Amino acid sequence: MKINICPIAHALPLRYLPFVKILKQLGLHDTLSISSAMMFLSGRRQKSLNPNELRAVIKILNFICNEIEQQKADRSDWESELRVPDIDCKLVCPNLCVYIDPFGSQYVKYIDSSKLKLVHHDVSERLCLAFGIRKLSDVVVEELDSVVHLQTSSEEIGTVSLAAVRLKLLSRSFQVAVSSFVDNFSSITPGFKNQDFLTIERSLHLVAERLQFVESIYTRVHVTCASSMVPEWERESRLYYVHRSNACMLIAKPPSYVRVLDLVASVVSHVLGSPVPLPIGSLLLCPHDSETDVVKILKLSSHERKMGVSPRGDMLPQDAIKQVHTTLLCRICFTSEIDITSIPCGHVMCHQCSSDISHCPFCRVQISTTIRIYLS
Repeated sequence: MKINICPIAHALPLRYLPFVKILKQLGLHDTLSISSAMMFLSGRRQKSLNPNELRAVIKILNFICNEIEQQKADRSDWESELRVPDIDCKLVCPNLCVYIDPFGSQYVKYIDSSKLKLVHHDVSERLCLAFGIRKLSDVVVEELDSVVHLQTSSEEIGTVSLAAVRLKLLSRSFQVAVSSFVDNFSSITPGFKNQDFLTIERSLHLVAERLQFVESIYTRVHVTCASSMVPEWERESRLYYVHRSNACMLIAKPPSYVRVLDLVASVVSHVLGSPVPLPIGSLLLCPHDSETDVVKILKLSSHERKMGVSPRGDMLPQDAIKQVHTTLLCRICFTSEIDITSIPCGHVMCHQCSSDISHCPFCRVQISTTIRIYLS
């Protein structure tokens, strides 16, 4: 048949069941095994997956992951045969691609697909961790440009004093307020884990100790592959920089439309492990011992809101267009848009799928005729 029969396989009449014996003789298994799953993946290496095949591959990968976790199978038995879909829907070895984690998302714009492959977004983080797929933030390294001499600025940038910033970071009331922000945003921000107060206190002490003001910051971004370094991308200017080990924390003189305290908030957020800057600029501005009042005014709640979802369910225009396009896809082939309705049941499908069947794949009613429909 020219159409994918997976959506209608459950509705096959009983008279077709004898053919199951023939399928078994051809190699069909009653239950899926890791070896047969690997065989399925290895047979689809050379071409891009269509939507149906992609969904099947994701289900197979979840099955393999579950089997590995339950049986604790030896990696050497399956690692060399395993394949995962990349962003182009092609099956590749897991060690040849990386997944985008919250911290690594800032480097996506630098990625050259000829140097580094990204795993498909339908592959969950759980699967990536189980199959040993590296995260982008571990592969991409941003370092200070050694060619440009680092000029230490004075103890002030504009009206902001480094001494005052350090005093604020060491303030007990500020630390308690930051703890409230961490508790709130860790529950609604992917990749941001909640921390106890002592850990937050140590992090803020570390920022107060190592933060410096400089004239300018230039960095280079590298991609590490095993022990070698892939040539870096072009040098770029930065307003702040935090070393991977937190050994160095720098803030450069910003343009007039950027507040220094917002950069301090970004540095603090990075050290605390937040993939996005926490809105703690108001805490840095407020008078001493008034931070708790600011938290009360903001009415933080860590259990009732979800980031990115508004009460009215608002949606970005591009997301709305994508959702409409998905809604109009034929539910048989998932490639063409619906333009045919079947009579008498009224189910819709694309022209190609309707020309290959005599019974409706959704309700199994015999189709007497079809009518062309036009979407406005």
